Amino acid sequence: MTAPLFDLRPGRPSDHAFVVDSWLTSNAKTARARDMLEAGIYWTEHKATVRRLLDEQLLLVAFAPPDEDAILGWACISTPPPGNPDPIVYYVYVRGKGKQSARRCGIARELLSDFLPHACTYTHRPAHGRVPVPETWLYNPERNYR
Repeated sequence: MTAPLFDLRPGRPSDHAFVVDSWLTSNAKTARARDMLEAGIYWTEHKATVRRLLDEQLLLVAFAPPDEDAILGWACISTPPPGNPDPIVYYVYVRGKGKQSARRCGIARELLSDFLPHACTYTHRPAHGRVPVPETWLYNPERNYR
């Protein structure tokens, strides 16, 4: 029997430094972030928003077994459906580039498995257009601030 490529666990406060850094760095490539970068407020203002979301929402982490600290990806989400009338996907990240790339292994799909078949809101657009977003999802960046 072969070991799985990844497994999931709930996020922990010790994950937050990596999550904040990867969230801000990967999101800085988006058009919406560029406006904040030009205004000189992205790294302080959006960092505060990200930290607040991590404190208030669920963090789900994909890791490379058996090392639970070997983070391959993560998702910051609201309580998954069903039962949540307003499910929200705040951000999804999968480690990319070079030998450590974990992309195209089904990590994001597994992190979002409870959300994919449902209509929901997402608050950050993918930095590159190759990532498909379900047609039933609604983009609403203002949900970051409620």
